[in-house]
Amino acid sequence: MVTPLKRGTRLDTTALEKLIRHVGPSVDGILLGDMIYGEGEALDIKTRLDLFSSGLDLIGGKWPVFLTITSKNRRETANIRELAEATVKRMDYSGPLFWFDTPIYYHGNRGLPGWYQSILQQTAFGILLANRPEWVKHSKPLIKHKNVRTHVFKKIAAIKQVKGLVFSGSVKRSIHYRKAAGIRRDFRFYDIDEYAFMKQPSTHGVVAVGANLLSEAWQTVTASCLNTHEVQNSDDRRQILETAGMLETCYMLYIHNPPALLKRLLQIVGVLPSDDLAPGTLAATEEQKRQAEYFCRKYRLA
Repeated sequence: MVTPLKRGTRLDTTALEKLIRHVGPSVDGILLGDMIYGEGEALDIKTRLDLFSSGLDLIGGKWPVFLTITSKNRRETANIRELAEATVKRMDYSGPLFWFDTPIYYHGNRGLPGWYQSILQQTAFGILLANRPEWVKHSKPLIKHKNVRTHVFKKIAAIKQVKGLVFSGSVKRSIHYRKAAGIRRDFRFYDIDEYAFMKQPSTHGVVAVGANLLSEAWQTVTASCLNTHEVQNSDDRRQILETAGMLETCYMLYIHNPPALLKRLLQIVGVLPSDDLAPGTLAATEEQKRQAEYFCRKYRLA
């Protein structure tokens, strides 16, 4: 989910409720505070915790929730996890909940399995990891290894509280990861590259930021990609292909700056009252805004 904001620094709880109502019926889970799509990298700790508590209150256990704990370093990441867990306990929240973390952003491969053994001993919740080399390369260019190494991942995948991996990268590395987690039949693999998912789907699904806007369309295409939707005839097949084409066009529009473009699209269709961004988040250009308006007109979304 994108993070609805007021004047860039405060959570817009009313807009968050409207966004949850918009996407909820067509998704299988909700990710809050993602470092890129949810602007978690630019949000202060208070706003992130407000997002978690308000989001959990509004979701009310209807969908699994994933809370992003990734931060600048190990100390801050552990602190956010502890504060978020205290919030969850104070709320007496009983719905399905998991942590979400991109470890290579703040922790090297060396000692990573031990790091997870340590922090997961202090929590009752499972965790979903993310491998996002392009983001790490952009944010931390001096880091030597942008991926979780396969032999390191094998040790992490053996930890029962680690429930799955959200993946971006080469097909070859994806295959190596799957082999490394082979002993875990309950381990889940999801794509975070929506375009790659539509071309060659992962086993269990996709983390689709485009579902902020087009949740029903993503539900249809994901079911088709995972072969859980039975295609009845050529009309069904054509409709799915047209829907996938719309999603691809939308993806190409927002992928270079997802928070700004998706917030603008959501403002155009009336889900968000504004496209306010956190301080430091790159704003959409006037040309990108015109393209967003054209897209919404073309597909009759507004």
